[in-house]
Order: sequence, then C-alpha cells, then structure tokens
Amino acid sequence: MDAAFPTRTVVQDMRFSSLFRWLSSCIIAHFQNRDNFFSEALSSAGKSAILLIRTIYGRSHMDENRTNPSEYEASPEQVVFLSPEFLQAAQQKQDRLSAIRAAAESGDAAALFELGVYSLGELGGQPRNAEEAFRCLSRLPHDNAAGLFYLSYCYDMGVGTERDLAKAASLLSESAELGYAPAISALGLCFENGRGVERDEKRAAELYAQAAEQDYPPAICNLAVCYRAGIGVEQDLIRAAELFSRAAELHFPRAQQLLGVCYEFGEGVPLDLKKAFLLYEEAARQDYAEGICSLGVMYFNGRGCEEDREKAFSLFRRAADMGLVRARFITARCYDNGDGVEPDPAEAFRYYTLAADGGHSDAMFLAGLCCAAGQGTERDPARAAAFWQRGAEAGNVRAMAHLGVCYEAGRGVEEDMEKAVALYREAAEKGGAEGQCDLGALYREGVGVEQNDEKAVALFEKAAAQGLPRAQFLLGLHCEVGRGIEKDRERAASLYRAASAQGYVPATRALGLCYECGIGVETNEERARSLYETAAEHGDVLAMLYLGNMYYAGRGGDVEPEKAAALYRRAAEEGSASAACHYAYCLEKGVGVEQDPGAALEWYKRAADDGDATAAYNYAALSENGSSCEKDPARAAAYYEKAYELGDRKAAARLAELYRTGKGVKRDRKRAAEWQERSIADPKVRQQRQHANAVGHWMLRVCADAALAGCFLAGVTGLSYPRSREDLIGAVYLGTVALIFHALALYMRPKEQKRAPRAVHIVLGAVLVILLLAILSVFWSGGVVDPEDIWIIGWIAAIAALAFFRAFRKR
Repeated sequence: MDAAFPTRTVVQDMRFSSLFRWLSSCIIAHFQNRDNFFSEALSSAGKSAILLIRTIYGRSHMDENRTNPSEYEASPEQVVFLSPEFLQAAQQKQDRLSAIRAAAESGDAAALFELGVYSLGELGGQPRNAEEAFRCLSRLPHDNAAGLFYLSYCYDMGVGTERDLAKAASLLSESAELGYAPAISALGLCFENGRGVERDEKRAAELYAQAAEQDYPPAICNLAVCYRAGIGVEQDLIRAAELFSRAAELHFPRAQQLLGVCYEFGEGVPLDLKKAFLLYEEAARQDYAEGICSLGVMYFNGRGCEEDREKAFSLFRRAADMGLVRARFITARCYDNGDGVEPDPAEAFRYYTLAADGGHSDAMFLAGLCCAAGQGTERDPARAAAFWQRGAEAGNVRAMAHLGVCYEAGRGVEEDMEKAVALYREAAEKGGAEGQCDLGALYREGVGVEQNDEKAVALFEKAAAQGLPRAQFLLGLHCEVGRGIEKDRERAASLYRAASAQGYVPATRALGLCYECGIGVETNEERARSLYETAAEHGDVLAMLYLGNMYYAGRGGDVEPEKAAALYRRAAEEGSASAACHYAYCLEKGVGVEQDPGAALEWYKRAADDGDATAAYNYAALSENGSSCEKDPARAAAYYEKAYELGDRKAAARLAELYRTGKGVKRDRKRAAEWQERSIADPKVRQQRQHANAVGHWMLRVCADAALAGCFLAGVTGLSYPRSREDLIGAVYLGTVALIFHALALYMRPKEQKRAPRAVHIVLGAVLVILLLAILSVFWSGGVVDPEDIWIIGWIAAIAALAFFRAFRKR
C-alpha cells in the first residue's frame, strides 16, 4: 500500500487532549454493566438506586437506528400502533426519574450521585444538564470516591463551572487516597502529561502500578505502554507484552489492540500474524476504533488473513465514522486511490478535511493538494495555502515546502521570497526532501539567495538520497556538465534512469537525450526514440520536439514526416517556440503536411514573437524576398535585428546588406560595416580577423610607400637630361600601383588603429614648407628651372599638403 499505510501498524498511545475523554472510553468499553462498576464504591442502597436508574434510562441498541421524528413523514399507508404496555412503561420510567430527583433534593447521597452522573451524560460528550450535574456532584460527601472522580471531570472539562485543572487533579488525588482505581489511573495520566500537576513520569508509572494491583484494565494497559516506551520505567518489551496480555484477558479492547501490535511485529513476543489478527478482531468486536482500523490494515495488506481490500475499506470507513483520525485519513486515501472502493475525489477531500480537523498533518497537506488541483473540490489556491499553513505549523515538512512554493510564486498568498526561503530552509533542516530540493533550486538559479552551485548540489544529494525524483533529475543535470561537482556523465545517466523509473517525465526525456547523443551511455537511437515517445505521451513538450526531429530524420526508426509535423504542432500549441518554427518550416516546404506558405508565415511570426531566433530570421527572409507575402524590407530589417538579439549572427550579415543597399532602412555604410562586424559570432575569430586586417593594412602601406618612392625616383630620372621615356613610363606605372595599394590599405585600416599625434604632422608639414620655400627662393634669384626640379617641388608640396591635411582634418 502507499504512504498512507506504513509497513508497521500505526500505534497511538491514546494520549487525548482531555484526560477524561480517554478514560471514559476505557471505562465504558470495559464496564458495560454499571452495577459491577459502582459496587466497588457505593453502599447497597446506592446500588439499588443505580439499578433503578438503569431500568429507567437503559438504552437498547435499536435506539441508535431510530429515525429523527422531524425527518419522518408518515404516509397514509404507514400507521404506527403503540401498545398500552409500552406507554405504561414509559410513564413508569418518568415517574421513577421524578422520584430520584426528589430524593436528591432531600440530600440522599445515592440519588445525588446517580442524578449527577445522568446529567453528565456520556463522558467526553455533551452533558445533558451541566449545571445540575455539577450541583449534584458537588453536594456529595468527600468520602464518596466515585463522586470525587466525576466532580474532577467537571473541573477538568469546565462542566457547570469554570475550568480548573489544578482543582481537578486535587480531587483526583482525594479519590485516589480512598483507593478508587479509576481515579488512581487518571491521576497517573495527569502526572504523565503534566496536567494540573508538575510532570513526573516516574510517579505516573507508580500510580498505574498501584491501580493495576486492583486489576483495573486501563491502568494495566497504561503501565504496559510505559514499559513499551520507557516512560518512567526502564524499557522492557517483554514486561509490556505481559501486561497487555493481562489487560486483554479482562476484555479491555485497547490492550487487545496493542497486544496485537506486539504479535504483528514481534515486540516482546514471537511474531505471530494470526494471533495479531485475532486480537484486532476481538477489539473490533467491542467497537474499539483503533482495533477496527488495525484489522483493516491486516485485510488490506493480507497479513494474517487473505487480502480483501473491500473488507479493509469497510473497516476503515467504520472506524473513521467513529471519529478515529487515522482511519479518516486512510479512508480518504482509499477514496483517492480507488483502493477497495470506486475512486471518489469529493469523498476523499471530505475525509481529508475531517482528518485535518482532527490534527492529522498529512491530511492537511493532501487537502491542500486537492484545493490546489481542484480535485474533489473547487480550485482554490488561497484555501490550499491555508491548509499548508496549518500543516507547516503542525511540523509537516511537505506542507512547509508547498507553502514555500505559494510564497515564491504568489499563489493564494502575497508573494514573499524571504518567507519562501525560510520555509524551504526549515523543511530542509528537518530532513524534508522537497524542501531540500526547492532550496537547492534557488541556490542553482541564485533566486532569493546568492547563487552557489556547491550548496545546490549538496542539497540535491540529500534529497536524491531520499529518492525524490526531481532532485535526482537536477543532480543529474549538474553531473552531466560538471557544475558544482565533478563531471560524471555515467552518474548523470544513472540519476536520470532512477528518476524516470519513478515516473518523473523530464528525467525520461533527459535519459532519451543521453541515449540519442551517447551521454554516459552507448548511443542507442531506438531506445532514445522509445523514451521520447513515453515522455511525449505524458505531455513533455521538449520530448515532443525531440521525437519530431527523430521522426523527421528517420533516426531510431522509419522516416515519418506526418508524425513529425503533428508532434511539432502539438508542442507548438503547448507553447514551444522552437516547435512552432519547425512546424512553420513543414508548412513552408510541405513536409508531412500540405504546403501552405501563408500559414507558414503566421507560424514563423508566432514563434519569433515567442523568442525563437531561427523563426525570426526565416520570417525576415520571407518578408525580404516576398516569396509567400508582399515584400516588406522594413519588416525584414526589424525581424533581422530581433533575430540577432535572440542570438542568430547570420541576421547581422543580412542587416549589413540592407544598410549597404538602403532597403527598408536608410542607407548607411558605417552601420553596414558595424553589422558586418557583428556577424562574426566568435570573439576570438573576430580578434584574429582584426589582427589579420591590421597586418594586411601595414603591408599594403609599406608596398604603397615603396611604390611611391619608386615613382618619385623614376620621375626624377626620366625628367633629367638626357630624358628617358622608359623611366617616365615606369614612374606613371609605379604611381598607379601606389594609389591602388593606398586605397586597399585605407579600406582594410582597423577601426581602432591609433593615429599619429597632430603635432607630428604639423612639424613634418612645416619642415617641408620651409624646404619648398628654400628651393623656390633659389629659382626666384635667377636660377634655371629644369623639369626634374618642378617634379621635386611638386612632390614636396604634395607631401606637405597631405601632412597638414592629416593634422587638421576632423577626427
């Protein structure tokens, strides 16, 4: 059975919040004959009064099946005849009650006691007349042990008077001094729980032993529990089993049930499932709820009997309707899982709620899940958070983790990351796997806490060790890439496999990827395809995409484009932008579906708007070329830019072309160059390219300068006497080469190239101007000007002009 049914039968020590609520159930279960019970404390006259009251007020089992008169409507065919004898007996009972009330008013102790007990009603239930009960019991003499006992109940529960636990314990002490076994046992319970007295477990065990000497079954059973748990005495399972057996022989149902536990698990006695079953059965015959529930567990698991889940469910339901919290929870689980009964989410939620109201923390957690998922009740995040809040306060670590999720996401409560972290941390510190995993996820992503892969891995390790599939999956991700832990792909695949075996779908998909790509396992595309199919069937969107790729390419099986297209569309409709892009491609090319360029354009746009870079590029390309829509260069430019922002470097090259040609954008060669530069994806490649450009630039500059120098010398030689035509042609040729090299060098010049300081160009220009003026002064003084002189003067003037241009141009 699932977590609702532990391998051990749950044993509760029956420490009810109310001392007398527990004690009354023990007394009523064993002492069904009040005559024997009261004979130990009352005189023979008192016994006569008790017999009289039992005659008047004794209820038959049939009374429980009576229909409420307000709910009953007689039809003409239904006529009820009451015999005269019945009416006469009822009148006699009423007359006798009046007689006892009159005797009580006159101070008769037996009548006061019986009227007080009658007015109290069943202990632990609603009193018939609280004021009358307290008034009668408080008028009894202080040597009436049973009267003191019931009066202490009034003070303990606040019946007819203000609640006073110390007074209740004092009255129990007085009754115990008179040797009244129920009071002695009840006083022991006070000392055990520190109720109205200072807690003293050793004193409690002594009082239980004292009452047990009178063969008082509840005291014998309590003493056995002390030996079983080591409360006030040294733990002794054999002695505990002996005491349980002694009380069980006195037909005390709680002892029978606990002795059954001893036999079921071999505690102090040899393990004997058949004896355990019979003891639970005997306790169940006395309508003892714990015995009924334990018997149900035996039938459910087929221990000591044949497995019969329908019978088990009927027993759980019976115990649940008697108010046993554990049985209510198990009944809810049966309705939830369809164990022994048809699944009924509404009934499951109702019983979860009843168990939660009884303080069952697991029921609080599961009731919250029902509210969160809308299972058996309306979806209500606020109510779910309220159930988890109660569960967290009760110490349930799963409730803490889920309440943390509420605060993290703002579901049903106001978003509060600090509270979420605090709840995750508290659950993690208490060993809760979900809290450890959730806190680890925050450290993994650096949300609400400082990012720390090592802490994340440590928390995932703890949660994975407890078998939490999500933690195993996340730890596998870290092992696969070596994030916060040594890289270990074999372990990653093993962790994915463990999580997948528990039905964790993302792990199934991750394991499929391992088999597809040979990550930690041998490549096996057939196995990968099978795992993707499993994950896709459970709604995993990425698995749909990966499986579609395998169908499309025919990896791990046949090529099935129709199935691929169907999976792409299904994943796209679930919100996968990448799948939408794939489906758009299928529509564009007619792969697995009828070709539809218009629909393809729409799906590309949808995927692009959802953040898929390839879809944005394709949409821009279609808009630029107008193959399935009107040409729209402006839209193309916008989506190329979007594609680049999403990581597609090819889009930068297309943008560079648009800026060069001025299509859809204003023509701008500078921006074109910038986009062309951005088209290089790898920064290292970009750096290498820039370095190559710089080297090429300087080599061209050197060649250009060398050609210019040759041009100058050839010109001087060619213009000198005797003139050489070949030298002049050479000068022209070298000048042309120099211009070409300079143009290429200018094109390849790096943007970040440092230029010579302005002062250098000014000084160079000034020197050349002075030289030029000196030469010209010679000519002005009457010197002969030869062609080669003009050539030289021209060169000097050109170089000086270039120097001043570089010095004063805008930088």
